[in-house]
Amino acid sequence: MNKVAIAAGVLVLLVNALILVSVAYNRSGEPLYTLQLTERELAYYPSYRYGRENSGVQLKLDWQVVPENLRFDYYYGYRARPVWLDEAKLSELGVDVVGLKHSTKPRHARLLDRHINVYLVLEYDGEAYRTVLQRAESAVEEARANLQHAGEDEQRQRQLKSIERQAGLWQNSYSRLFVVDAGLDRQALAQRYRDRSQTLVMAGVISVYWSGNQLQGYVNRLAIDRVHVPLPLADFFRGLPAPSYRYAADPERAQPRYQVELKIGKRLQPWLITAERLSNPN
Repeated sequence: MNKVAIAAGVLVLLVNALILVSVAYNRSGEPLYTLQLTERELAYYPSYRYGRENSGVQLKLDWQVVPENLRFDYYYGYRARPVWLDEAKLSELGVDVVGLKHSTKPRHARLLDRHINVYLVLEYDGEAYRTVLQRAESAVEEARANLQHAGEDEQRQRQLKSIERQAGLWQNSYSRLFVVDAGLDRQALAQRYRDRSQTLVMAGVISVYWSGNQLQGYVNRLAIDRVHVPLPLADFFRGLPAPSYRYAADPERAQPRYQVELKIGKRLQPWLITAERLSNPN
C-alpha cells in the first residue's frame, strides 16, 4: 500500500471521527428544543443517488411563511416575502438599506452579497398558522358572497372552487411550521421565544432583492432541511409509499400518516427520537 493510499485512509478516519464528535456534542445534555411534528412538517421521500436506490432514509423539513399579500386562489410557495421581513428588519440583519438605496452604482451592482446567514425562528401550529386559517375562511366567505351576488358567473364559480381548494389544503395538508422571525443573535431569539415545545431556532439564509426602488427579502432556506432517520426507525418509513400530491377534495389522502419527535441539539442540528403511525390523523 503506497503512502497516498495510507494518507487517504487516515484522512477518511479523521473526518469520520470529527463527524462523530460533532454529533455527540450536538446531542449532549438536554436538547434545546423538542417538538412533536407530523408528516405535514417532516415529509418522507425515498432517497435516490445517481439513478441507483440509496438505502438511506431522510425526512424533509417543510416550512411556510405568511406573505405580505396572502391570497388563496393559488399557492404562493416558499419564496414569498414574509410580512415581517421589511426594510427595518433587513437593517437589523446587517443590510445597509440607506447606503444601498442612495448609492450611485448601477442597481444590479449594489447587491453583490445577496444572501445573509441568520438564525430563523420557526413556530409550529401557532399564531401564524391560525392567521392563515382565519384569512382562508374569510376568503371563502367573500368568494361565496360574490358568487351569490353575481349569479351563475362561471369565472366566479371557478374562483370559488380554487379558493375552497387552497383553504382545504391549508387546513389538511400544508405544513403548520412557519418562519416567524430572524436575527443575528441566537441567544436573544431564544430569550424572546421561550416556548420550546412550539418554537425552535435554526440556522438559515435570508436573500435580498430589488422590487422597484425598495429592498425586499425572502427566507431562502434552512441550513439543514433534511433529517436523517436512524436505522432503528428506517424500516418504519421504508414501509410507506412515496407521498403523492395531496388534494383537499380527498380528506383521507390529505391526512398525515405519522408523527415524530424531533429534537434540536447544541449545534442546532436536528435528530429523530420516535416515529409512530397516526390512527386518527389531523
